[in-house]
Amino acid sequence: MKNPFETEARSAFRDTMARFVATEIMPHADAWDEAGEVPWELHAKVGALGAFGFGVPEEYGGLGFDDCFLRTITLGRLAHPSPCVLLT
Repeated sequence: MKNPFETEARSAFRDTMARFVATEIMPHADAWDEAGEVPWELHAKVGALGAFGFGVPEEYGGLGFDDCFLRTITLGRLAHPSPCVLLT
């Protein structure tokens, strides 16, 4: 049965987040976990994907809409390689 909440936009965002995690986070996750910190540049890159803009009006730099499914995708993908990435 097809998920009625799955859209092309959500699927594309999920793929984008998966590629981002695989290339930008996974190669460094263990080192960041050992160091107890994540470079600030990573936050900027995640922000550039729009992951911090849900529920924030466009005039303030947000996406101008909220989507609980996209939020879930973001949190799930970022927490997968290492919980330290999500917690910092």
